[in-house]
Amino acid sequence: MKPYRCVYERPILTLAVRFMQDTRIPPSQPNYPENELNYQALIEHSSDAIIVHDPQGKILYANPAALTLFGDTSLEEARKNSIFNHLPKEFTKGARESIQKVLEGATLPPVISPVYLLNGDRIEVEVRANRVDFDGQPAIQIHMRDSFSRAKLIESLKRQAEDLKRINEELEDISHIAAHDLQEPVRMIVTFAQRLEQEKGASFDAESHRYLQTITKSGLRMHQLLNDLSRYSRLNMHELRKEDIDTNILVEQVVGMIHSPISGMEARITRNSLPVVRADPTLLRIVFQNLIENAIKFHRPGKEAQIEVSAKSLNAEWNFSISDDGIGISPNYFGKIFKPFERLHSPDSYPGTGMGLSISKRIIERHGGRIWVESEEEKGSIFHFTLPVE
Repeated sequence: MKPYRCVYERPILTLAVRFMQDTRIPPSQPNYPENELNYQALIEHSSDAIIVHDPQGKILYANPAALTLFGDTSLEEARKNSIFNHLPKEFTKGARESIQKVLEGATLPPVISPVYLLNGDRIEVEVRANRVDFDGQPAIQIHMRDSFSRAKLIESLKRQAEDLKRINEELEDISHIAAHDLQEPVRMIVTFAQRLEQEKGASFDAESHRYLQTITKSGLRMHQLLNDLSRYSRLNMHELRKEDIDTNILVEQVVGMIHSPISGMEARITRNSLPVVRADPTLLRIVFQNLIENAIKFHRPGKEAQIEVSAKSLNAEWNFSISDDGIGISPNYFGKIFKPFERLHSPDSYPGTGMGLSISKRIIERHGGRIWVESEEEKGSIFHFTLPVE
């Protein structure tokens, strides 16, 4: 038995593949070029069912995936069959017309077609066909993929995505409700601790005063934590209302809002010419405020904070930078600082809840951007974030 030749016709490249059927010459025989053996291995190990048949539909070759799909026990068994035996009768005429078009050189788009397996089951497959030469004669090669399994996978992934979205929304609702409902008992604790201090404080010793001050301080901190948690959980509920924003004006507004802390901490803020961007003004203001306030807060003791706000266009994005000459951050903590409630310093050293950067990260990501930091300890920090150019 002579080996047959199967030529793959492609728009750019024609691949010649020789399948050795003669048992007297093993596939590993060195007489055959290595690239042809590679192509043979590619088809033999393909997850797609690949069948070659003649113009009348007689099956000439089926790869292992095709044998598995249809239930054939061997290639010899498959070759006793016709491709039309696997098609519903109402599809036979259309299949013959398509075969003729492919033989004439036409390129047909993939189609979804029902086929019958040997056990009688009917499944849907995605079919692609092209003309090949089989032992010097024109033939049709078809690639088939079980579209039912593919559709099931797509449907399963879609359900998982919907489930994750629903779970995230429920968790955000729970976080918001929990933060809101916990505010009242915290307010009561602080209020009554302060009243106790005012009304009965004269009869307390120093240790009792210290206890009351600790209760009040802890209650106020809890109040701030709950506020930030509520704010964080509401970010995804906030509908993005994008508009053109002159970030020069926005930064001036932010600096005006935090004017008092800047004066008290001796900070000097400069900016270069900033662009007009398309974003949600309320949320973008929060980002600038968080980053500028952080730059002020983590200044070097006894030295005026030098802060610069700048921007440049890069790869269809605006890259904003807020740089300072403060205490800096070790690279070991670059990932940690953007997580909720993560702090590198005690509240007594630097006030705050550790939510500012995580809130900023979520806002920027909702706008399709990124946020990161460059820093060295005692050498200041540069916080970058990007916004797409729209």
